[in-house]
Amino acid sequence: MQFWTELRTALMLARVGSVSGAADALGVHRATVNRNIDTLEVEFQAPLFQRHARGYTLTETGQEMLDVVGRADEMLSDLSGRSRGKVGQLSGTLVVTALAGITPLVMPALRDFHRAYPQIKL
Repeated sequence: MQFWTELRTALMLARVGSVSGAADALGVHRATVNRNIDTLEVEFQAPLFQRHARGYTLTETGQEMLDVVGRADEMLSDLSGRSRGKVGQLSGTLVVTALAGITPLVMPALRDFHRAYPQIKL
């Protein structure tokens, strides 16, 4: 997505309400937050935030943007969580070919392997 970094910045700014808070949360400089918001406002051809002395609030266009970006962020976080949950899990099919004389030696190891990794089809 062409503007994902900028959209994440806008999402963080909407959540925390200040440029410095968004910059701290994202690990970037305040100028980067301002530049990203400016880029989005040019792209949307509308202001996304109203600037106040006490922080930033969303405009109507900004709220519409936040609804979509918030859902995208939730889906990407869910995907990331699913991926992390599968790290180290083995699954699939394992085909073992062995000579008949070796089978008594291999079978106990295969049985233990299958107990440790039940997702593997032997």
